[in-house]
Amino acid sequence: MNIGRIAFGIALLGLALLGWTPAASAHGNNSLAYSDLVYEDDAICYTLQIDLYDLRAIVTPDDPDIESETPEAVNRFFATAGPKVEEALLPHLRLYADGLPLRGKLVSLRGIAKEGETQAFAEAVLSYPANRPPAQFALDYDFVFDNDQWHVNYVNVSLGRLQGTGVLVSQLRELQLGRMSLAEAFERYSLLGLKSWLTGFASLLFAAVLLLSGRPLRQAMTAVAAFAGAGTLALILTAGLQAAVLPERFVGAVCALSVFGVALHGLLSAGPRSRIWLAGGCGLVHGLGFAQTLSGMRVDAELAAASLTSYGFGLAVGLTLLALVLYPAFRYASRLKRFAPTLLSVIALVGLAGFLSVAYR
Repeated sequence: MNIGRIAFGIALLGLALLGWTPAASAHGNNSLAYSDLVYEDDAICYTLQIDLYDLRAIVTPDDPDIESETPEAVNRFFATAGPKVEEALLPHLRLYADGLPLRGKLVSLRGIAKEGETQAFAEAVLSYPANRPPAQFALDYDFVFDNDQWHVNYVNVSLGRLQGTGVLVSQLRELQLGRMSLAEAFERYSLLGLKSWLTGFASLLFAAVLLLSGRPLRQAMTAVAAFAGAGTLALILTAGLQAAVLPERFVGAVCALSVFGVALHGLLSAGPRSRIWLAGGCGLVHGLGFAQTLSGMRVDAELAAASLTSYGFGLAVGLTLLALVLYPAFRYASRLKRFAPTLLSVIALVGLAGFLSVAYR
């Protein structure tokens, strides 16, 4: 009796092991992907060649023809699944250049025959804008593993001076190459701060109104200083301490509305004290807007403070340049009749239009 029970148990164990054998995917082939990342034309081009069945199983799991490899079924997938493929891929392919997350888009999608492989493959080409090859790069790959823990991704990276290869599996889903120096972090983030200021139209207009409506110079500079100080505080709380996170759309709408408010304040010729309070309060919101640029920042601990400080330095340089150019120009142009009210009215309308476009898009 005992021998029979032992034999029966061994048989059950053998059947269980046979059923659990790690066949790489439901279609019986190895679950493979090949990633090739190169820097070209001011962007990181990510070419992902992945088992077609794996991609279809994730993107169109309810497709009754999911296992069919007929030309009709495959062509139908590639003709219609582009938006779904982009939606499925981007959250699971996270690229970081010099500590900052990159935003990508799907450029092309097609079927290919991979040399040396028996199964069909899909090739998805994604583009991630980057104004220079990074000194430090990271790839977080979290795709397919929920469906197949034996999935393997072979990665090849050629980003300027950064060259390397890696193999990503369920237990190791991240590849890192290179490291920023302190000087590189200062250059990268200070230029980013300057660019953020020069392209932040709501903040440019807000500061322009403070310079236009502030007389004498001391009042204008006090209001601008209150705006900059409050913005710096918000930047530290959000990007540095991660104590406040607000939706990007909400912050953009409030920044645009603040332009309308400060321009209206200037038209009504309200007192300088209230202008300072308005500048400080709105500076907090604009600081949150600038902090959006650093959202998801991931740098080495010893470079975090330097990167944030460098970014703030770039913002300060941008604001200083704006004040040096606009204040003398406004004082000279104020000789024209009704120059200030006319310009304030135009800025108010622009701010209101910006608020409506962001809030109701």
